[in-house]
Amino acid sequence: MRKTTIILSFFVSLVQAQECQLQQTTASVSSGTITEVRNITTNVIPWGAGQKKCTVSIDGLYNGDWRPSFGEYVWTGDRPVNEMCGIALGLAKKNLLKVVNSSTIRNESVVICRDNTRPKITETVIGGIVEDITQLRPHPKFQKTFDYKGEQCRWFVESGWSGKDLQKMNGIVCLTSSRQWVVVDKF
Repeated sequence: MRKTTIILSFFVSLVQAQECQLQQTTASVSSGTITEVRNITTNVIPWGAGQKKCTVSIDGLYNGDWRPSFGEYVWTGDRPVNEMCGIALGLAKKNLLKVVNSSTIRNESVVICRDNTRPKITETVIGGIVEDITQLRPHPKFQKTFDYKGEQCRWFVESGWSGKDLQKMNGIVCLTSSRQWVVVDKF
């Protein structure tokens, strides 16, 4: 019965949530190998403003079939031609894989909702005024209000850090004559 209550309260919280965000991740994954390359044709030409352009045509062997492909690379400066044409050759192989290879697209979606119907729970201090009693978590064992020296009081619990440890604190809050809740003890 307790598990059912927890799950039900979780779903009720999701239904009451006011602010939700959708986070999506999409990835395209492709794989394949060009096992051999032949008929490599390289051409280097001036490309304006001191740039050069290397174009490479190839035939690549992919899954037993020879297929043509093309790559080009533009650069500035005195870089070695064979190094820059090597980049164009790599682009030609990559372009061939794009054409012949099927890819798998994976999409992950996550909806994150925040429940803005309750005020933020804050850490209390002895003598501090609590503006809204719903800011405090009711004590699991002592949930009923009680009278102490003519004032209405109730137990609450809160968690906080004590050095490196998470600590659970019990507390008592009382309603004063001015209709404000004041923290009178924490232990």
